[in-house]
Amino acid sequence: MISFIETNNIFSKTQFGFRSGLSTEAAKIYFIDKIHTGQNKRHHTVEMFTDLSKVVDVTDHTILAKKLEHYGFKEKIVDLLKDFVSNRKYFVSTNGLNSTTKGSTLCPFFIIYK
Repeated sequence: MISFIETNNIFSKTQFGFRSGLSTEAAKIYFIDKIHTGQNKRHHTVEMFTDLSKVVDVTDHTILAKKLEHYGFKEKIVDLLKDFVSNRKYFVSTNGLNSTTKGSTLCPFFIIYK
């Protein structure tokens, strides 16, 4: 799915997470470059950071499925994802302790939810 998103240019150019060859260092360089460009043009520069750690918990999966269909994902893939996130509880269990359902391999797809 990631290769489909990459091939079809669905990710924003400012999406650095979950992308091959990009890192937090690349994000930092991009950010600093934008600041310098704005300063050189005498523009006001504002920074805003957003914590998306709860995005999986609050995303409407119906809207996400519609977005995936809109971007051309095959029906079988969309149905598989809908089945995976609907009416299921998934967690990691180790030494008698269970994790919460924070994050998953689906996290990269929540960026196209916008």
